[in-house]
Amino acid sequence: MANTLVVFTSRSINELERTGGSQAWKLRPANAKAATYLVCARNRKSDRNEGTEEHGEGFLVARITGIVPAPEGGGRFMVTFDEWAPIKLPGLWQFGRNPIHYANLDELGIDQSKLKFKPRKKSHQEQPAAAGQILAAGPLTIEQAKRGLAATFGVSVDAIEIIVRG
Repeated sequence: MANTLVVFTSRSINELERTGGSQAWKLRPANAKAATYLVCARNRKSDRNEGTEEHGEGFLVARITGIVPAPEGGGRFMVTFDEWAPIKLPGLWQFGRNPIHYANLDELGIDQSKLKFKPRKKSHQEQPAAAGQILAAGPLTIEQAKRGLAATFGVSVDAIEIIVRG
């Protein structure tokens, strides 16, 4: 079984650290939750390209802490992490047009024993969250709760019903 979620991203390491993860992916949360590691490969052909790595180069391995709804919504998800290790693997991305691929670290040519993980820098405003937890700055809306529960259980938002009694 694959232990790694590989993504083809245009976002920089600075943005990944600042936001707490890689986003906004169309994926099945239940499949992604089975992965232990996130590997990022550079997409330099995106309009939004922020990194300096060569196109297709693997540049980051992170330990996944959760799969949560992406801030922009739309049924997309963010893969969160608290620690990461830099890598330099030219030509890592060989997986076609779908920007998500499942593999194992060894299949990708990554030796786990050689990775030097460091903690992700957190902003002073950021609060620690448990894996899969959604933090709200105020009262939680029904829609936020439904998205969070859908991500936790790997089902569609439409499958979540919430009853409030008062």
